[in-house]
Amino acid sequence: MNVNREFIARWADTLESGEFPQTRGRLHRSAPTEDGVPAGYCCIGVACVVAGIEPVMGRSGYWFDNQSVSVPYVLVDLAGKDVKWADLEKRNDGMDNYHPHSFVEIAAHLRATYLNETEEAS
Repeated sequence: MNVNREFIARWADTLESGEFPQTRGRLHRSAPTEDGVPAGYCCIGVACVVAGIEPVMGRSGYWFDNQSVSVPYVLVDLAGKDVKWADLEKRNDGMDNYHPHSFVEIAAHLRATYLNETEEAS
């Protein structure tokens, strides 16, 4: 599997740290939306911070490497080609057949899927 295990471990640790509030639908949201989506980061936005990609304020919010909702290419190159980004986005945002996953649940998924550690948190 082509993944950067060291990066995945740091990302999972950061998700579990409680340092970042969680949001949906954007890599980083600076203010809550009118329909109640909180300010914060999605799990991929946290990965951008761990990777050292500086957020830049644009007209419609923060951007990482010219992306506000999609995975920046530099992050794909750093984390590894086999990371299932769409699956992580669906877990974070509660799309398709997923309930919205907490950062702790997403960290457990990262560890189980890419680091062969324990089963997912429920």
